[in-house]
Amino acid sequence: MPCDIREPYVLKAMGRACSQVAASKGYLDENDRHGIADRIIAGVSAGETSVEILVGLAVADTSR
Repeated sequence: MPCDIREPYVLKAMGRACSQVAASKGYLDENDRHGIADRIIAGVSAGETSVEILVGLAVADTSR
């Protein structure tokens, strides 16, 4: 399924995920942002449209 990264739910999920990671780690580097974006896009491509689920997918692997 093609996805448009300009969809409001994609942008909202990206913003929330970045905020959560920055709050938990104290910083957000380029690798974090790319990883978050990659996981969100993978979820959207699989058909997910829930912002909460996309955020969960995006932050699940960034607690290191």
